[in-house]
Amino acid sequence: MRKQLLLLSLGFSVLCSSSALAYYGEKDLNERNKKKSISHNKAAGCAPATGKLFLEFNDVRAFIENGGSMFQDRTAGISSYEIPKVADGGTKHFAIFAGALWMGGTDINGQLKIAALRFRNGNDFWAGPLTVSPGSGNFSPLSPQGDEALKDFGEASITAEQCLAYDRFYTIRKSEVIAFNSWFECNNQGLVGVPVVESTSCNNVEAPSAEVLNRIENWPAHGDVANGQDYYLAPFYDRDADGNYNPLSAGDYPWYDDIVGRDDIECGADRRISLFGDETHWWVFNDKGNIHTETSGQPIGMEIRAQAFAFATNDEINRMTFLQLWTNQ
Repeated sequence: MRKQLLLLSLGFSVLCSSSALAYYGEKDLNERNKKKSISHNKAAGCAPATGKLFLEFNDVRAFIENGGSMFQDRTAGISSYEIPKVADGGTKHFAIFAGALWMGGTDINGQLKIAALRFRNGNDFWAGPLTVSPGSGNFSPLSPQGDEALKDFGEASITAEQCLAYDRFYTIRKSEVIAFNSWFECNNQGLVGVPVVESTSCNNVEAPSAEVLNRIENWPAHGDVANGQDYYLAPFYDRDADGNYNPLSAGDYPWYDDIVGRDDIECGADRRISLFGDETHWWVFNDKGNIHTETSGQPIGMEIRAQAFAFATNDEINRMTFLQLWTNQ
């Protein structure tokens, strides 16, 4: 399958970002699909995803699940996209009853394949990244990537254990990354990629809390190559450009491209993807973890990387949430 991007902007807004287009490799689609070595019909036996959270950083309280469904409390059968959010006991207003991901198409043989949810009476999506063949693509996160950029691809399989391991969200805030960057640079002058700073500018810089350091250190920048996953998973800024995520020794961090004077990704031209928002929740899921019980459709072999994010502002954006999805198979 060619690399494609699905971008949703919730809150009646359009998001212009460097990833408004994704990696459209110009290689022939038939040639790429010939390299897939196994059928996508094989199920991995994954359990349904259970990861869930409320995105409630600003004046919206939105329920999100790992597994393709969102904005609905399925247990109670009620809507769960509250705007504006109010304290318990207050009158609540809901703008959206439910939301879900749909994707489908025909393969090189004209066979229809589909992964979609309605109210998640079944499951077409499961947590976790799919396997790839290292070196099958030409993508590099270390430099701008154009229309010829192609991420590694492969047989697109997963195990039940890996589905379980990724049944979660990874949360980070832009302010935490900015504070971490300031602390690291003040304490690592002369290190590769660390600019010279005035000593007085470090007078009030404090070390991040253990909780913040834990979130940054355990950011899922790399997949587990021993399990066949893509080495480059969640976006990260590689300060010393060695291709590896080393936050404590090299000062790498979850990649918000619009901070600390950086603006490396040119919108509409560079196909690399960074993080957005003031608070960001990142996760990865797929349609190969098991049999499609929602649509009964044939699986596509699609890996979806997602971020749900919000901004805290003094205008109408404070009452918006955003969801960005991009595919890796």
